[in-house]
Amino acid sequence: MTTVPDISESARAAVTKQMDLGSYCSMCGAPLERARTGRPRRTCSDRCRQRLTRARVTKPDHGLLKPSAFVTRRARILETIRVRPGLTTEQLSQATGLLPNYLYRVLAHELAGGTVTKRGRAWFRTE
Repeated sequence: MTTVPDISESARAAVTKQMDLGSYCSMCGAPLERARTGRPRRTCSDRCRQRLTRARVTKPDHGLLKPSAFVTRRARILETIRVRPGLTTEQLSQATGLLPNYLYRVLAHELAGGTVTKRGRAWFRTE
């Protein structure tokens, strides 16, 4: 039976710090070269950058998946409106923990789709 050797706390801290600094590709995990100036790189190559971009694209009509964070936040907003109808955007922001500018964007999309209605400053779910 093979055992994994214990690494010291200082080595573990160094590895954790290096990973926290984003020195690995977000797509494939390859080590990244640190740039002297400018924004730190997220990917190791143009190929990985394109793959990462495609993974984030939201086009349900074209067969690509929505990012789970958007779906989860949208569901949280709609569920809060269903449970507590008549909340203003500010109250909805406090109830969901999301910023008002994000709520305006999502609610405008839902208003156009007919999922929610707005009366005065209050939001209601249409069913």
